[in-house]
Amino acid sequence: MGTIVNIDDVQAWKAALKVISHLAGWHVKPDSLESEIIRKICGKIFSDLQFSKMGQEIVRRASRKEAGGRTRLWLCEDILHVLKNNTGTEVVEGIVLNIPIQKEELLDAGRHQTTMGWNYESR
Repeated sequence: MGTIVNIDDVQAWKAALKVISHLAGWHVKPDSLESEIIRKICGKIFSDLQFSKMGQEIVRRASRKEAGGRTRLWLCEDILHVLKNNTGTEVVEGIVLNIPIQKEELLDAGRHQTTMGWNYESR
């Protein structure tokens, strides 16, 4: 599962979808070329999401009880648990952290960077 998601691309897609969600008065005929293109785009997005979820489940099954034994971490609760309890291992290859504002907590990333060999980059 070597899929890499570019956050800038995701944000661009979200912005574009938000803009077009407000379009009104444009009616697509069910059998038109535009309709077929929209169906293909929606199908591709759905397929990619399903593939991503399947990959996440495979990674989760590798270490059901301890998130620090997984190759990738993306759930806020798992990441906070690993960082707070210092339970990460050499197995962890990547972390994607998007903390909702109401759940933000201060973490000492420097401590984990040295003990776990992680490269910490603040954005």
